[in-house]
Amino acid sequence: MAVRKKKKKRRRRQRVYMARFMVVLFLLIILGAAAFLIYKGFAFIKDKAAGEKLTVTTITVNKNGSIDETIIEDFDEGVYDEAELTSMINEEVSRYGSAVEFKGLSTGSGKAELVLSFEDDDACAGFNKTVFYADSIESLKARGVQLPGEAALAGGTQAVVVSESLDVRVPKKIKYVSPGATVTSKNEKTATVVVQDGSNAVIVY
Repeated sequence: MAVRKKKKKRRRRQRVYMARFMVVLFLLIILGAAAFLIYKGFAFIKDKAAGEKLTVTTITVNKNGSIDETIIEDFDEGVYDEAELTSMINEEVSRYGSAVEFKGLSTGSGKAELVLSFEDDDACAGFNKTVFYADSIESLKARGVQLPGEAALAGGTQAVVVSESLDVRVPKKIKYVSPGATVTSKNEKTATVVVQDGSNAVIVY
């Protein structure tokens, strides 16, 4: 009998210890999740605070390969109104299915700001009817894209090729730009491209 009682007490203690362990583990998971959410929240706030209002047409290359484009142009309300322009854009975007998304349009102070999203560089180039590549250097070579020798030696793994004058934002620090492009000193992930004589500009990051 004494042996059975000792076994029962031992089992009770084991259950108590296991229950305490599970409670502590659960609390640690909750605290870890809360800390992660707080960190991401602060990071989001920091990114939003650091963001600058765009004043020129800008292409943003995202980590997942998608492309966002903000087109900023002069807007004459005597030629189009916002509703007419929105209708025209929707009609054009609809031809590309899910590859192109119309994110928004705003007008005011003689300017129109149009935001589009593309699933990849092919969609961006096709919609804008221009030269545009954004891919790994190895993939671009496989696609037959010629890059300057200096670009290959810059140490980056990704590249953007554009044939228009605009700003280009990439997810990492820029390591090389071809002549005609300059890296913004305040943000080394943004390059201002000025294209002349039909040439292409190359950005490596």
